[in-house]
Amino acid sequence: MMSQQHEDPNDTNRHRNLLRIGQVYSLPPRADRDRQARWQQATSNKNVYTTHKGVTFMKRHKNLAFLTSGAVAAVLALAVWFGLGATATVSADVILENFKAALGRKLTINIEDIDLGNVAVNGEIVLDRKGNWLNEATDTLYSELHVTLKADNPDWNDLDGAIVVCQSPDHAWTYCRGNGGSTNGLFAPRRVIESDYLIKGRQWREFMENPLGGFGAMPLSLSFSSGASQVTYRFPVAQRTYVQQLLYFLLLNLGNAESADHVIEALKASAGDVVVERNDDMSWVLRASDIKQIGALKLPEPVEVPDIEALMKEHVTTVTYDQRRRGISKIHYGALPEPLSRLGVSIASHNFQGSKPGSVEALMDQLEPSSEVVASDQISESEWEIQVKGFPVELDTSGIDWTNKILPGLMGDLDLLVYYDAKTKSVQRAEFLGIGSKEGKITLELGEAHLDPARLEWDDWIKDCTDSDEEANNSVPWVLRNCTEIFDRRGSR
Repeated sequence: MMSQQHEDPNDTNRHRNLLRIGQVYSLPPRADRDRQARWQQATSNKNVYTTHKGVTFMKRHKNLAFLTSGAVAAVLALAVWFGLGATATVSADVILENFKAALGRKLTINIEDIDLGNVAVNGEIVLDRKGNWLNEATDTLYSELHVTLKADNPDWNDLDGAIVVCQSPDHAWTYCRGNGGSTNGLFAPRRVIESDYLIKGRQWREFMENPLGGFGAMPLSLSFSSGASQVTYRFPVAQRTYVQQLLYFLLLNLGNAESADHVIEALKASAGDVVVERNDDMSWVLRASDIKQIGALKLPEPVEVPDIEALMKEHVTTVTYDQRRRGISKIHYGALPEPLSRLGVSIASHNFQGSKPGSVEALMDQLEPSSEVVASDQISESEWEIQVKGFPVELDTSGIDWTNKILPGLMGDLDLLVYYDAKTKSVQRAEFLGIGSKEGKITLELGEAHLDPARLEWDDWIKDCTDSDEEANNSVPWVLRNCTEIFDRRGSR
């Protein structure tokens, strides 16, 4: 049991953080003998590489006895930098130990050009801590994430979704844009106006637990139409999981002192090749390539596609038939079978042909060959609701396709660069390259947390028109209103 003098009031928070880290972070399998040998070779003094500016390391010569006294003095001076083994003393282990020491303190994370195809992510996370541990009473925490949803029709604009979370001793709010949208079809090119909202109150813990939660279900699939022109924006489950796991790594692993040892050991175990390169006289760069895993983000096993046809035979759809229109007026899809919804499969459209029968009986006759009518009920003078098992629908399996075909290529180009300053004997910057695409990059500015005080205010985010949540709920649905919905229900916690 700890003595009274060593008790720390933050132990409870640390314990909770460790439990949370354990839920999203797993140590990769132990490296095989070949990988361990390459790592040991990279960290030994006699196998450190230099590739910059044609600089050549000194080689040990057998006939040192012929050196003059001046030459001996020069060799002794160089030994301070290159070590008595006649090569650099700055090893991979030295750099990574300094990298580990810098984690869990002040940190600025820049996220650039993470392009997943139909989705692109950019942003910045600033952790301005007064100590080694997160303290909501004294620290300033700021995150601004932009998620661009690309239109599948070039006539429409892309959507710039954003989640901004601010928490400081004097400010606490969350802004979200892109949880929905509206269009009146009068714009050229056709545009969607994203809905947005602002929540006043402390939200940082919720953000760490679910960084994309503010979007709700909107990013999964959102469609609009104007006349004959249609557009769909998608952020399928597989891509959303990829981004979530990346943010967990940045927030829970790199952003916590408790996980520093675990982070470094995991990177060493998952890196295929590690070299140390001399940048100039006072700086060195460690490059770890062929990284198989960072945090919970790793190359997944191929997704096994279940028997979709058999599962959909039991899926129930409710069809509304309108006698006055002599056709189907509405279709309500029930929840997809769990094996499909878990994989991010969604209903794209129905392909039922001949939706203009002259009566409800004729509609049932058309449905029977491929479906099973399980119930029917007249709900008004001219409308019937018909429950149909196995109603023919077209499914969107793009998430499975992305996981099996695209994700392995994205995980294959991941590199880590750690910059070491020999003068200060510290690591002040690190970069993850090849995140999401070859251009994707995450930069870590260690020990830096500069934030313009103006960014702590929400004024630049909300639109000129603002609504309370009650006003928004009471507004006429068909009126296009470009307003920010303001929630006051959550106070400081």
